[in-house]
Parts: sequence; structure tokens; C-alpha cells
Amino acid sequence: MADFSQIPGSVMTHILHFVPSVEMLQLRATCTHFHTLLTNSDESKVIWQNALVRDFQFQNVEDASGFCMLHCLRIRPRRTREEQNVTMNKEEEEEDATAKSIFGYHLSDGEAVFRADSTFESWRHWCKASKRFMSRSRSRSDNRDDSQTGENEHENCFLNGPYFLRAWKLWQKILHWCVSNDSGSYGHKLLASLQDGVTRYEGRFADCKDRDVVHSLEAIFAFVGGQVTLSDMDDMSRQRDEVLVGLFGGYIVYDHVQCTRLCSAQDALIDRPSGYAILGFNFLTRTYRAIGVNLTNGSIDLITRNGFQPAFENNTHGGQKDAGLQWMEEYARRLSMKEIGVRKEKLFSGSPYEWLSPFPSKSSPLCSCKVTRGIEVVASSTTAAEIDVVAYSIRIRLLEGGEPGYMEPEERGFHTCQLLSRHWTLTDFQNNQVDQVNGEGVVGRFPLLLEGGYRDDFMTSVTRTMEGEEESGTFVYQSCATIKSGTFEGRMKFVPGSIENPTGEPFFVNVGKFSLQARGQCIY
Repeated sequence: MADFSQIPGSVMTHILHFVPSVEMLQLRATCTHFHTLLTNSDESKVIWQNALVRDFQFQNVEDASGFCMLHCLRIRPRRTREEQNVTMNKEEEEEDATAKSIFGYHLSDGEAVFRADSTFESWRHWCKASKRFMSRSRSRSDNRDDSQTGENEHENCFLNGPYFLRAWKLWQKILHWCVSNDSGSYGHKLLASLQDGVTRYEGRFADCKDRDVVHSLEAIFAFVGGQVTLSDMDDMSRQRDEVLVGLFGGYIVYDHVQCTRLCSAQDALIDRPSGYAILGFNFLTRTYRAIGVNLTNGSIDLITRNGFQPAFENNTHGGQKDAGLQWMEEYARRLSMKEIGVRKEKLFSGSPYEWLSPFPSKSSPLCSCKVTRGIEVVASSTTAAEIDVVAYSIRIRLLEGGEPGYMEPEERGFHTCQLLSRHWTLTDFQNNQVDQVNGEGVVGRFPLLLEGGYRDDFMTSVTRTMEGEEESGTFVYQSCATIKSGTFEGRMKFVPGSIENPTGEPFFVNVGKFSLQARGQCIY
């Protein structure tokens, strides 16, 4: 028998690079020399580093997300039914309120990712993660040491480690936003709507033949399986409330309302076009709007009755293989950077409802913000391809003390002021056309601004306005344009005091230029 101990370690390292990892485990278990070489030698780091690259698609350097091949997902043993029925303390109940990943911990668990002491230990942990992800049942049978599994159990079953680390990181960003003051009570509703993660065989991609196309999306749904399944709800009032809690938010333009949810695997089967798996869907109205992944090329598309268009055009990490992951990472970034946020709007019966608005906020470079005489106007747009328009939102408020741009009433010349008229300039790049739009008020409304809120006055005749109810917060005007590519800007005429009792001369408030685009880099 050959004496392998006489072969230099550098040569063995090169040879073992071509040996499947499970066979290296067998060598490690049956031969003292190989056990030493593969565990305690200087060469073992390189050998298992190569295994991490080959089996779990790690890179030899730290990636853009700040992770390296030593970072691992912690795997918790599955609990028996008896253990699940044990009464939890208050702290455990709060943790249990968040979705649980397939790896056994909740989103709120800050110890889900750790750094292994060696490349071999990292490889072993990723084997455990892979086995958990590939399991077909939720029994405790897979709690044993996965580094001792046989060759057949690991055949073609390795996952993409960096994808799973990136997915964990994006869900952490969403979690932190949900529990922050920025999300208000809506964040807690959103967290409560998230379902536990799903394994490969429980998810919507189980039958997909091209695994490369869906690897990154499988990583996302391993931590959160989607939002609560609406088709299981018998209570219609609860279903209506739940449908407004969309991870990707919604908007209202005249009588059109839509809100996009992250579909559960069950809801994702509803009305899906051939060749697609559905990720997000508008359950609020009959107007079809969905976000889906093309199972042929991996592209993320917005799907409406008007056709298909890219929902993600910033594919920088490498081909279309991780487009879905990049798409979700960008959304988590926008939330964490406050580029989108929660807003109160009147829906259904006219009562105010809090939900997530997709219109870029003033923290976003896609938004314009102008302050004139202490009046702030924030404006931005989003595509509404399901009704073949671009929707835009103009938010108007009187700044309060301590805010940048605030002016004392004596300095700005009024305590209250009221909108009289508007003048919009819409530039259509495709048709090389400029439209000028003039009108009284906005959609028949003449808000009277006061610090901290507004009075929602409306027109009852050509010459008379009726006092509306006083509201707190920001006055929001939303409308739409048929322009596919262009810009919007304008100004509004206000009168100090009120229309009925003016206390000074009318003045103009600017609306800064912002983009109108039917196609965007990211659509949700």
C-alpha cells in the first residue's frame, strides 16, 4: 500500500483539490495521516478553503456584503411538539412573534450568524445548513452531525453560502426598520404578517429545472416564506385589513388602489403566467399587478395585463443569477435609508389608514424638495403600469419650529395660508412636447395649512369653498400622467390667511422638478 505520508503536503493539497469533499471526510475518518493533514496541518486551511469555494460558492476574499468564508449560519435543533407547547416567558413570546427561518431562529435573533474558527469548521456548518435547506420533512432526524453524512445524501445538494448570508442581512435591515420609530405601528403589523421560512421542497421553486435561476430567491424565502396566506382567511374584514399590510406598499390615485404583498408559496400559485414564479402580488383590487421571476433567464419582471417589463435593471453582481437577491437588497436599503416610508391616507370609507408608500421620500435622490416661505413641498413619482400611467405624489405642509427652513409667523407673514391654484409643467421626452396645466386648487380641494396639519377644504361651487375637517400631518395630492419618460415641475399660488379672509397678497410656492418614468431601475 502506498505511504501517503511521504508525499509533500503542497502536492497533497493540489491532489485533494480534485477530490469530492465527502470523500475527503471518508479519508479523514479512516486514515491517521489524512486526519492530521485535513484537520491540524498548515495545508488544511487551504484544502477546506477550496472546498468552501467549490461546494458553497464562496470567494477567497471578503465580499461586498462584508462576509467571508468563515461566516456561518447557526443551526438550532428542531423542537419536538412537546417542546413547542411549553409555556414561553414574555421575552420568548416577543421573539416568537417574528418569522422563524428554516435554521431554527427568529429574525430577531442577533446570534444567527457567527464566525467559525477554521475553514473546516465553516465547511461543516455549511453542510448542516445545506442539509436543513434540502430536507423534505421538519422532523428532528437531521439534528445529527452533518459532517458524517454519506456521499449520496450530499450529492447535488450544496447551497450558495454567500446568497444565504446576504439574504439574512437584508432581512435584518427590514426587521430593524419594522421595530424603529420610522415604521410606527405599521412595522409591527408587517412583522406579524411574515411567515416562517421554507425549505427547497416547501417553496415555490421546487419544480424549477434550472436551479441557478432561483438559488438567490430560495435564500430569501428560507428566512421568510412570504406574508400570511390570504386564501386561508374566512373573515373578510380581517382579510381586507391584512391585504393593506403589503411589504412593498401601495398607493391610491383617484379611484385606483393597489398594494403589493410578498406572496406566500400558496398565494404565489394564484393566476401566474406560464414560465414565471410569483414573488409579489396586488390582492387589493381586480387590477392585475404582480412581480415575478422568469424561470428561463432569472429576470425580475413587473407583470400586468398590459404586458411585461423589467422590475430590476441594476444587475451588477454577476449575470442574472442573483437578480432577485439584488432586487430585495435594494428594497431593504431603501427602507433602512428612509427613502420610502409609512404614510396615512384615506381609503375605502374615507377613514385614514396607515400603510407603506412606494413614492420616494425626501431622503431619496429620486425626490424633489423645495421650501418657500416656510412651506415644504416634497414630490416624486412611481410607475403604475397596471393602469398604464406614471403616478405622482405631492406632499405639502407648513414647517414646524426647530425644522430646517422654518420661519416664525411674523417672518413668513401669516399664521395660516390656503391654496388657490396650481400651474404644472410636464415635459415629455419621447414626444418632445411640453404641456402647461393650470387649475383651481388640486382635485377640487383647497387645503388651508397650519403648523402641524391642515384643514381639508373643498369646493362646493365655482365661487365658494366649504370648510373641511382639520387633519394632522401632511396634505397629500396624488394624480397621474400618461408620459412614459419626462419631468414634472410647477408652482402653486397661496393666499395668506384663508380664501374667505385673506390677510395679505397671494404668493407662489415652488414644486421642484422630478422625474416621470414608466420604467425604473427597481419596481416593487
